[in-house]
Amino acid sequence: NRRLRHYDHIYRLFSGQLLTTKHDG
Repeated sequence: NRRLRHYDHIYRLFSGQLLTTKHDG
């Protein structure tokens, strides 16, 4: 499903930001 794929992309971006923030912290 295109919508599911879109959410997966957002989730990956969100997770990446969280991981980056955690790493910086």
